[in-house]
Amino acid sequence: MMTQTASLPTLFGRFTIVSGEHQRLSTTLRQLGEMCLALEAGNGEHSPDSHPLQLLAALHLTLRRHFATEEAEGYFGAVAGERPSLLPSIAGLRAQHTAMLQTTAELAAISADERRWAELSAPTLCLIERLQAHERAESLLLRDFFAPAEA
Repeated sequence: MMTQTASLPTLFGRFTIVSGEHQRLSTTLRQLGEMCLALEAGNGEHSPDSHPLQLLAALHLTLRRHFATEEAEGYFGAVAGERPSLLPSIAGLRAQHTAMLQTTAELAAISADERRWAELSAPTLCLIERLQAHERAESLLLRDFFAPAEA
């Protein structure tokens, strides 16, 4: 019992860091949504904050780092160690990480060719929805983790 109590402040600190990353990710998702609106409107002018190539490449790098943080032993590993019943949920989240990273890499590759930008909006909007659903699933996992264990 002592190890659980001793690990919670550190674990809580990691959750706080990841929560901050989620807020930054929300900003990027908003920028992606704006990029999609501009692409759908046929607007070829993009600010540095909404240029498809830079934005999608940055998203891929951000997600790669973010997902690595979540999958580390100090985050998902600690949750699994404390609550093995959450392992199926964690495995599902990890699988989503892999799939979303593949999608961002594909979108970044498309964005490298300006002639293909018309192809970006629909799959990018779908990715935004997937990421938002994923974040909600992670929040539920954490709620389940911090909920009192059933007797």
